[in-house]
Amino acid sequence: MLMVSKQDIEKTKRMEGEIIGSSLKADREFIIEKKGREGLRKVEKEMEKLGYALKYEEIDKYKWYPVQQDFLSLLLAQKIFNWSDETIREWGRWGAKTNFIIKLMARLVSKKTIASFASKSWRKYYTRGTMEYKLDDEKRVGTAIIKDFTIYPVHLHYLEGYFYQILSLVEPSPNLKVKGVETKDSNVHRFEVTW
Repeated sequence: MLMVSKQDIEKTKRMEGEIIGSSLKADREFIIEKKGREGLRKVEKEMEKLGYALKYEEIDKYKWYPVQQDFLSLLLAQKIFNWSDETIREWGRWGAKTNFIIKLMARLVSKKTIASFASKSWRKYYTRGTMEYKLDDEKRVGTAIIKDFTIYPVHLHYLEGYFYQILSLVEPSPNLKVKGVETKDSNVHRFEVTW
């Protein structure tokens, strides 16, 4: 029996774009950290059943892969291991924590520079979509908007964690919150940030 509904499989097939291998490698490390190599093999086996075979050991961090592999690895891991949305956010935080460039930038530059960099860096990870990030230091709020990119709930929670971690490096605050907000357009995704 497949772990993903036929409806989700059809949606997945319509996704467009690619993801850089270094992101998939980070996913691999998180799964191993939480569930060991046996857990990783479970995810690989289920991905193969769905027609999106991915051998994490063979990933080239500089090569582009179908974006479906990113979405499916998140979704399948959540289903296989019965992970909560909070665990997926933790996965996103972990992905940002282990990204050397993000850690370096967060220590060396201002929030405004990070906001500018965030918009430009989207294309370093994905071949589709754009991201805009705006912040208002006085009001202690920010907004990230991702356009022309398909995001499902599991990916939304991952990105909530990812954005949270980046911002926590430049604005350590016990009040920091990142929340994905529904929009009327399925190709526009909004994240509201407060600190």
